[in-house]
Amino acid sequence: MVIVGWLSLNAEARLGETLEQCTQRYGDPIKDSDGSFHFSKSNFEIFILFYKGKAATIVYRKKIISSDDKVTALSEFEAKLKGLFNNNEVTELLRINGGESVWKEYTGSKNAWHTSDDKFAAIYNEKSDELTVLTEEYRKHIEAEQKAKRDRELAEQKAKDVKGLGGF
Repeated sequence: MVIVGWLSLNAEARLGETLEQCTQRYGDPIKDSDGSFHFSKSNFEIFILFYKGKAATIVYRKKIISSDDKVTALSEFEAKLKGLFNNNEVTELLRINGGESVWKEYTGSKNAWHTSDDKFAAIYNEKSDELTVLTEEYRKHIEAEQKAKRDRELAEQKAKDVKGLGGF
């Protein structure tokens, strides 16, 4: 219970917030090469991707603080051994990101959730010990972009194949 209370005070980046709101809470972010923003607060690393000016995807990762107070990155192997996120923490992060929405686990899936109103989705990766939450709007946008890319690639391949038949 103490962890949940601490978590809600220190890792409250929420889906739908603006970059300005996140910056007010955490300070200046580092912009990553993929267009996301990286914040560091207490023992959390928070990676946020914005879409239409709002936080659309948030990845939460815990940092490990060594005995000499140096913050070190968590390797996938260490994350697996440590199991840093517990059920209470995951539940709290889902709650603060879902607002009034009710989270439920996908049928037949472990560590993957969506809200009953289908506004948000989340997945916990045990291997890397990361929790990713995202808006359904952004997920659908990415899905449409990927489909458009596949369709373009297929059309290009078809054009090459047909051109290769010239002279038959």
